[in-house]
Amino acid sequence: MCLRVSWISNIFRSSKIANLILPLLVILSKDENLTVRQTCFESLLDLRNQLNDSKSIAQVGEMIISFVKFGLSSKISNFFSTIALRLSDLCDALTSKKKETNRNV
Repeated sequence: MCLRVSWISNIFRSSKIANLILPLLVILSKDENLTVRQTCFESLLDLRNQLNDSKSIAQVGEMIISFVKFGLSSKISNFFSTIALRLSDLCDALTSKKKETNRNV
């Protein structure tokens, strides 16, 4: 299901993503299954550019950082691989988060 979240989000406007998709991703981010967490991490990276409000952008940024910390601390090679493969998206997400924070200051 988590694999389809970013595809489904293309149907919705930004406000619907924040109200419908993000709460689902918050739940999935705490799943015990590592594959679900990895897919949730990737979905967040895919969704970040579709959000317009600063609260949702900040929430996604914090979740992405949390996933990276989990992935690095868990020392699970699959999660390392996911982080490495999506490194450019990750850097973009963190840079975007920093720019958004600077705009709000």
